[in-house]
Amino acid sequence: MTRGRPALIAAACATIAIAALGFLARPIADGNATRVVAVRAGGGDVPSNLLRLYVELSAPMEPGSAYEHVHLLDSDGREIRDAFLELREELWSPDHRRLTLLFDPGRVKRGIRANVEMGLPFLAGHRYRLVIDSLWRDARNLPLRGAFTQELRVAGFDSVSPDPSRWSLSSPRSDTRDALRVEFGEPLDHALATRLITVVDSRGVPIRGTVALSDGDRLWTFVPAVDWPRSAQLRVDPALEDLAGNNLVRLFDSDRPHAGPRVEAAVADTLPRMIGIRLLSQPVGR
Repeated sequence: MTRGRPALIAAACATIAIAALGFLARPIADGNATRVVAVRAGGGDVPSNLLRLYVELSAPMEPGSAYEHVHLLDSDGREIRDAFLELREELWSPDHRRLTLLFDPGRVKRGIRANVEMGLPFLAGHRYRLVIDSLWRDARNLPLRGAFTQELRVAGFDSVSPDPSRWSLSSPRSDTRDALRVEFGEPLDHALATRLITVVDSRGVPIRGTVALSDGDRLWTFVPAVDWPRSAQLRVDPALEDLAGNNLVRLFDSDRPHAGPRVEAAVADTLPRMIGIRLLSQPVGR
């Protein structure tokens, strides 16, 4: 059964209107114009119960109007209404260069009224576009350099917690500054993975270094600021989440942790997971 002509016209008009915003009020020959650097959401491959994503910009923004300039479109170009939880206080990093966008938890969490009546914002197997228009103004009250589009490819529903015991760790050489590479096997929450995974020495003291995420937030890399000690461990906070908001202890859309105890016990489980890092010995007299 095909859609009627009015519906087709409405969808086409919505697509044209949003696309046109990418050309309006664009700064002319301004090499310093603020731009969208990236949208952090698993490299574009997301679960149908995606909980949040991050928009990173090249310069500070003026808070207060973000939701007016962020549009979620389906494959037919129709804008999906009420997908995001529009908070009175937008979720900005202290430098106002990273915005956290939360999908409405009532639509993501199964059994909640909004989920039953409206369904998930995403359908498994479908593709969507996140469009950020250029009318969004920065802290200097200037519009963005241009519009930004991120394709989102939707997989199935994610109902499995991250499991550090299944991660793959490289083996740096001791007494060097070799990079440590940790492969998760799935994309994890970008902001939490950079903050809740650390490297410590045998006394539990954090080792200073530089952290980076790549491969759609599936690969975590750490380069120490000093030579590797003889013993080191990866410290993982149990609050670490995947893209669906599942942490190491419990699933986002369940009142019980995956292991079975009541939610009170899950909340009390705050002990970090410690994973030994295998360091390769250096040949004598190197």
